[in-house]
Amino acid sequence: MSHNYKEQTLFITGGSGFIGKNLVEYYSGKYNVLAPRHKGLDLLDEDAVRNYFRKNNIDIVVHCATKPGHRNAKDATNLVYCNTRMFFNIVRNEGYYKKMIFIGSGAVYDMRHYAPKMSEDYFDQHVPTDQHGFSKYVTAKYIEQVHNIVELRVFGIFGEYEDYSIRFISNAICKTLFDLPITIKQNRRFDYIFVDDLMPIIDYFAENDGKHAAYNLTPDNAIE
Repeated sequence: MSHNYKEQTLFITGGSGFIGKNLVEYYSGKYNVLAPRHKGLDLLDEDAVRNYFRKNNIDIVVHCATKPGHRNAKDATNLVYCNTRMFFNIVRNEGYYKKMIFIGSGAVYDMRHYAPKMSEDYFDQHVPTDQHGFSKYVTAKYIEQVHNIVELRVFGIFGEYEDYSIRFISNAICKTLFDLPITIKQNRRFDYIFVDDLMPIIDYFAENDGKHAAYNLTPDNAIE
C-alpha cells in the first residue's frame, strides 16, 4: 500500500541544530515540514506552543530541540529546566498531534556508569547527576507511561552540520584530512551511527507503532 506522505505534516523541533538540519533536508520533499526557528516559536513559552499546535494541522512531532551544555554553548545554565519545559510544553498538546518521536541519547543511562552494549533494560539502574543526562532521564520516565511517544536513544551520531570543534569523530576526520595528529587519553571502543542512517529508522516509527517505549540506536559492532 502506498502512502501520500505530502498529505501529512511533520513538526521538527530544533531544526537549526545538527540532527534537525539533516531531518529538515531529508523530509522536506516527503512530508509537509514545519521547522520554525527560535524566533518563530519559543518552545519555553507554553502559550506560544499551544497556539502553534492550534494553528497547524500536525500529524507527527520529531522532537530534537535541546539546550546544549557543551563547552561551546553560549549559555549552559538551567539545562534541566529548559529541556524538560520544552518537552512538556509539547506533550501537553497531545490532542493536536498523533505521535511524537523523541530524539534522546545514551546520557539517559548515566555516563558515570556506562557499561558495554547496555540494553534498554539498563535504564533506571542509576539516576544521572549531570544536567543533560538528568533531563533525558526525566523525559524517559514520562515516556514509559504513555502510548504515543517513542524515544530513540542515539549513541555517537555524526555527519553533516556537526560541530567539528567539539565532536570527536568529525574532529578526527578533519585532523586526518590535514595530516594532524589525533590525541585521545586512552584506547577505547566506540559505537557510532551516521546521521543518514537515522532517517529510515524515523521513517519506520513515523508509519508504525513500536512495541516498546524506547530503543537504543547503535550499531552491532563497536569501533576501536
